[in-house]
Amino acid sequence: MTDTTGHQHMDAPGLGPGERVYTLRALNASVQQAIADRMGGKSVWIEAEIAALQEHRSGHLFLELVDQREGQIHAKAQAVVWRSDAERIRAELGAEAPSVLKPGNAIQCRVSVDYHVVYGLKLQLHAVNLAFNLGRMALQKRATLEALRKAGMMDRNAALPMPLVPQRILLVGAPDSAGMRDFVRQLQRNAYGYRFALDLAPSRVQGEGAGTALAACLQGVLQRAAAEQPEVVVLVRGGGAQLDLEAYNHRALAEAIAQCPVPVITGIGHDSDQTVADLVAHSACKTPTAAAALILDRALHFESRQQEAFSHILQGALQRLEGERGRHTTRTEALGQRARLAVLPEARRMDQRIQHWHRSATEGLQAARHALQQRGHAVQRYSLSVLQQEEPRKLRHKGQVLRREAERIRTAADRRLETARRMPMLAAYQLERLHSGLEHRADRLRLLDPQAILAKGYALVERDAAHSGQAWSSGEAIRIRLRDGRLDARVEGWTPNPEPPENSQNT
Repeated sequence: MTDTTGHQHMDAPGLGPGERVYTLRALNASVQQAIADRMGGKSVWIEAEIAALQEHRSGHLFLELVDQREGQIHAKAQAVVWRSDAERIRAELGAEAPSVLKPGNAIQCRVSVDYHVVYGLKLQLHAVNLAFNLGRMALQKRATLEALRKAGMMDRNAALPMPLVPQRILLVGAPDSAGMRDFVRQLQRNAYGYRFALDLAPSRVQGEGAGTALAACLQGVLQRAAAEQPEVVVLVRGGGAQLDLEAYNHRALAEAIAQCPVPVITGIGHDSDQTVADLVAHSACKTPTAAAALILDRALHFESRQQEAFSHILQGALQRLEGERGRHTTRTEALGQRARLAVLPEARRMDQRIQHWHRSATEGLQAARHALQQRGHAVQRYSLSVLQQEEPRKLRHKGQVLRREAERIRTAADRRLETARRMPMLAAYQLERLHSGLEHRADRLRLLDPQAILAKGYALVERDAAHSGQAWSSGEAIRIRLRDGRLDARVEGWTPNPEPPENSQNT
């Protein structure tokens, strides 16, 4: 039997009056007609979560949509995106398409309801509202920032001092990403020849759980030993969709950055968007390459300052050396003049002694000659007297005595004459000894000249007169004079000798 609606039905034996039994097709057809009458072919916007997504080889997309709240599923429906609609939706979403059309993501989409008597209810998806996803991310970002401000974490990492030249760097990111390669290439192939110690902490940078994984990498810095702790941490990521930045807006990551004991530099790779990680970090750069450039710029700035300081020190040392050289020249000339002045009186006294010895020898020789002549005349007179008065025997005896006496007198006179002749030689020898002694003293004075000591490779440490005789103290300014320059330095520490050598004195 067929009723007025065209649906087949039949009487139901054993049922009450007026009760009918419909076929399943008749029931589904009634449902199909009711939905068609209700919807009228119109499409509506709905909000749901993608529970599953499958792409058919034909290009169609098959989705399972759920309405899930607090872990409970309140509604579920199958949806299809025909190939033409799928291509258009992906084109509209652009780079955000993989982040929007993925399981676990909530979307706002425009659908029409299709009910088939065999296949049942299915939603046809025609459009996706990207602004919904971006708005959710913005609201979450705003809430995270507000919570961080209340907790006083926004400026905590920025307050840490950045090392003058960061050299031990912990790199956090995906190992095979383009951003990681760009950072390493920029840092290791720099034109200045700087070298850095890089340590890698691999982590996912997008998708579910990426924010927690990144936070765990930063929390690991707290557990490192002091010798292994990096000087800076760099978060890098290559370019990508705006929704892929969700991990860098994660509150756990932001808190880990704020609590990190060393400065954190971000190079996430977005020119227009600023993530929560950028706002909490010590320094935020647009790209990984810019983050590497920041570190290189600090090294270059430090080197430039060191070169300027070295040039200033060198110039001052050269000026001081020139002044010291002039003073040493003056001192050397003064020492030589004093040595000459000291030698001159001694030389004069030696000349006077030589002249005195010469005069004494000459006068003694003349006196000896005169005495010899007088005794000769006396002998002659005596001889004539003896010859005239005594006999020849006595005369011969007296002659022998006189000859011996004359020989003795002559020998003594010759000795005194020889001594007188040798006096100039003895005087010259004595003068030579005095000159040698003076030359030796002059050589010792030249060896003690500070410039001669510096020329041997030694260094001369000078301190202010105000500290003379006092113990050395840390931080005291000293001057170290070398053969070819002077250094200005400070005392880092001083250890006295346990048993100072004899005749030692502070310089």
